[in-house]
Amino acid sequence: MYEQRKSLPSIEEYLRHSDTQEKIQRKIIEARSAATVTITRASEMFDFSDTQLRDWDNIIFASSPRIDGARQDDKKHRQYSRAQLDILAAIRILKDSDYSITEIKQNIATIRNVANQLGQEVFALPTAAERKQLLVETTQERSSVPPIDQLLDNADSELFWRFYIASALRLSLMLLHEDNLDTIMGLVLPLDSQIPASVSTVNIADLGPCLIGWLRPDLSFSLLYDPLPSFEQHTDFRMHPLQPMRSGFVQEDRRQDNTWLVVQRRALPLNISFSVLTAIRRLLAPLYQGKDDWLPIFSKEQYSFAFPATDFSSSLAYDVILPKLADLIVDLGHDKGWKFASILTPHDALLPVSQHKLVLQAKSKKAPETFETGTTRVSPLDEVISVSLRAYQGGRICYRHLYTKNDLSVVHAEDEQPIGSVIAIPIGGEEATPLGVIYLASSEQDAFDPGDQHVLRLMARIVQELLLTYQTRLQITKALKPLINNPALADRAFAPFSSETDFIADTEKLLRNILEREDLEPLLRPILELPNKKAQNAAMAPYYSTNDVVSFICFDINDQTNLTLRHGEIMRRNLSREVGRQAKGVLATLFTNINDWKLYQAYDDRYYVLLKGIPLEEARIKAGSLKEAIDGAYQIDALRFSTDQPRPPEMLVEENITVRVGASCYPALKLYELMQRDNNKPYPAESVTAIIKRDFDTLLKVGLGMEGKVASWDVPEWDWK
Repeated sequence: MYEQRKSLPSIEEYLRHSDTQEKIQRKIIEARSAATVTITRASEMFDFSDTQLRDWDNIIFASSPRIDGARQDDKKHRQYSRAQLDILAAIRILKDSDYSITEIKQNIATIRNVANQLGQEVFALPTAAERKQLLVETTQERSSVPPIDQLLDNADSELFWRFYIASALRLSLMLLHEDNLDTIMGLVLPLDSQIPASVSTVNIADLGPCLIGWLRPDLSFSLLYDPLPSFEQHTDFRMHPLQPMRSGFVQEDRRQDNTWLVVQRRALPLNISFSVLTAIRRLLAPLYQGKDDWLPIFSKEQYSFAFPATDFSSSLAYDVILPKLADLIVDLGHDKGWKFASILTPHDALLPVSQHKLVLQAKSKKAPETFETGTTRVSPLDEVISVSLRAYQGGRICYRHLYTKNDLSVVHAEDEQPIGSVIAIPIGGEEATPLGVIYLASSEQDAFDPGDQHVLRLMARIVQELLLTYQTRLQITKALKPLINNPALADRAFAPFSSETDFIADTEKLLRNILEREDLEPLLRPILELPNKKAQNAAMAPYYSTNDVVSFICFDINDQTNLTLRHGEIMRRNLSREVGRQAKGVLATLFTNINDWKLYQAYDDRYYVLLKGIPLEEARIKAGSLKEAIDGAYQIDALRFSTDQPRPPEMLVEENITVRVGASCYPALKLYELMQRDNNKPYPAESVTAIIKRDFDTLLKVGLGMEGKVASWDVPEWDWK
């Protein structure tokens, strides 16, 4: 009785098993190894003649097998195995490289060994680890990609080096650029310790793997990792060891590192001062020392990338980069007794600078244990202003080259002992309030010489870039819902007012309604039949006194430019808002029916008011009343831009604010006429709207210097007056 066959998986499932595929691959290789090629086919494949292959038969190869099949000229066809074809491939490459037949024959044993080895590598089966990387979708395994939580950890660990490498190389190139303008510049950092004696753009590949920072003349920056650098056109550039230079002449006896500078071939002779070069070398030193930490970022597949935007005002703030920057800063002076570094930022930046408290946001590993991020702070209300606050408020380095117990400005001296000297460096502050302070303590006296201060100022710029990046990223993510609800509005301070776009839409709607009216054509025809323009204007004049009109008021602030020069852009913008708010309140009292008027902010300090059914004379009176009400004194916040910021108890008082005001009026019949011009073809409502807006510009120009008066359309004169 036959044994019952075991249940087998389907063929499709069986073929997907890795061990099955490996068996199939081995069988394929066996079949290919046994396959042979005729001498004619071999000569075609490698561009050798039949005669050459036969001459080499006894010298290069052991006797090749013959087949017993068809004969040609009583000679059996020569057949070549896969291994022999590998040798022919090697010979073909040598021939193409100009090696003679004699040299090839003399080295045939070496050629055979290399060809056999390469042939085996070509057909080697993949390992288990390599099989995971196969592009066959059916065998690719998910385990080759780390899990999500591990990806997040990897992104955080790599984030510091991504930031510091780019920042250090970019700042170094910018320093060099200031004395060497109008040229492409590149810094090349070879990662191998052994450097060729002579390097140029021709043999730059001899440097081996390199980290490269590249600065274009437009100051855009690129960061590259090149395992084998080269130039497509090496004559476009020249290379110099990074050394101090004056007019292209080296000012240093011997090199101190392996960094190279690349510039355009026709660049002017280089100038690099000792102080600049020393600062650059110290910035770049961590890149050489830490290459084992950052090199994997460039040489492995990347599955994650972090995009930090730390909000230091939050109690949950956690930053990856700042603490590592603090550690790196300490490492820059490890030979000078630098003990620890801390980075502080203002606790409430909305207050005046004199009231800012500085809170600890990051510290190096060996900082005192009593220092707690987010908690430890120094305050202007303390009995003695600290070194950090002095640097922050003064906008300059505060240095205590020799600490004494009598100097109470080192406020945490007991926790920081032993102390020889301390220094505080403002973060930014060149054109505005600093973003914070870097505080450093050393166990040695006089531990921060001018060279140290150079590199510390550069490190402060790197921290400044990071803090500004965080601020920008946080700012652009605020209040996203209003952006969706009202995409046309960017500055929420002007949300109470309609826009110029709204004005155009509303005016065009009014004009289209007028164009569709059937009662206007009979009224307009006899007027247009009058003999001259003067008679036509006189016939149109009575309609300016009716309610069948559309009137407008426009106004802006006098002498706004001088106000801005005195008090700044924030004051200008906030004054415009306050004048608009005041005008809106006045209009609400001048018109009992809310549907009779609408206020628009066109741009900057210019506003329009659309009035429905208000005759010219009444529009003039309302415009005069509006001007009288909004001229005068204003309390203006000259410091804060955001409407979310609390208003200060005391604000700038500007007493002599005046506005230019104009009033215009267009009877429906006149608007209908405008839309019937151009050989009785309908005139687009858009064009008439543009004419109305152009009239506003004319009105406000007429109003220049007319203190206490309103410019408007004068019917008898038929002109602006």
